Amino acid sequence: MDTSATLNEEEHNPSSTTASPVSNEETQVSSQPTPQNNPPRRSGRATRPPTWTKDYVCAASSSQGFKQSRHDYALFTWTKDMSSIYLMIYVDDILIMGNYDSAVTSLKKYLHSAFHIKDLGPPKYFIGIEIAHSKQGISLSQRKFMLEIISEAGLSECKPAIIPIEQNIKLTTADYDVSLQSTEDDLLLKDPLSYQRLVGKLIYLTMTRPNICYAVQTLSQFMHSPKQSHMNAALKVVKYLKKCPGLGILLSRDCNMEMAAYCDADYATCPMSRRSITGFCIKLGESLLSWKTKKQSTVSLSSAEAEYRSMAKTICEVVWLRGLLLDLGVQVKGSTLS
Repeated sequence: MDTSATLNEEEHNPSSTTASPVSNEETQVSSQPTPQNNPPRRSGRATRPPTWTKDYVCAASSSQGFKQSRHDYALFTWTKDMSSIYLMIYVDDILIMGNYDSAVTSLKKYLHSAFHIKDLGPPKYFIGIEIAHSKQGISLSQRKFMLEIISEAGLSECKPAIIPIEQNIKLTTADYDVSLQSTEDDLLLKDPLSYQRLVGKLIYLTMTRPNICYAVQTLSQFMHSPKQSHMNAALKVVKYLKKCPGLGILLSRDCNMEMAAYCDADYATCPMSRRSITGFCIKLGESLLSWKTKKQSTVSLSSAEAEYRSMAKTICEVVWLRGLLLDLGVQVKGSTLS
């Protein structure tokens, strides 16, 4: 059974989600700390205000025997005999997961005595992510957030796009166009903030929509001086999302505990720097755990070199994931396949 809690310094609607394949039941809580019990620390130079996670939550968790994960500092674990509890902290929100009701209830009583927690019940909407339980597993989506983006972009009545970005499209900066003496009428946007806000929201959407990662990483390179072509490409991504706004990630109940990783590289894709693109995805059983698309930091002299750089990034992610899963008590079978 799992329980989830949300701790808030002020009353607000929770805006985050987290789910773990090892959880069974959840509950949410809201709280306000009692700073008089944890006075600000004093350094040699000046006094700093207390930090919520470090001074309050970490101190409270440590006093109860929780250990902070080395792979994710927001994760705290507690294990005794057959009982296990996991705390995931996001600013002033906490998600509690455990396999025994009595242990979770005891922890919530302690946290309530320290922070005046308000129990928000099973998490259905957390950090902008919607959580749905079914016989197949746990589904994570951002449908509400996606519909807000579509409405703000004024595309509620538009025809959905089939693909998120045109094949072989080459987006460039205004400075690069000047150096090439381009004659295309592609002006800078008068209001770059609209583009920056839209792309920022699309970046957050990649948490549950890996199918737009490539398009979003391309668009995010032009945040400082966006052109009309960049805005058109961003709106096309929104039109693509309109086709199926409820699509998300399924963490399946059926899992053979074997990890598989897939990676690839797009050689010399960037027309301005000739740098390649790394892309990878990692699965645990049938569940997709991690994915990323990012421009490589240096220029590769061959497609083979670009592939090796992509493999190196994927291996780093695999090592981190296996360590994080071990902190959660999940033992991955065998070596990672690719």
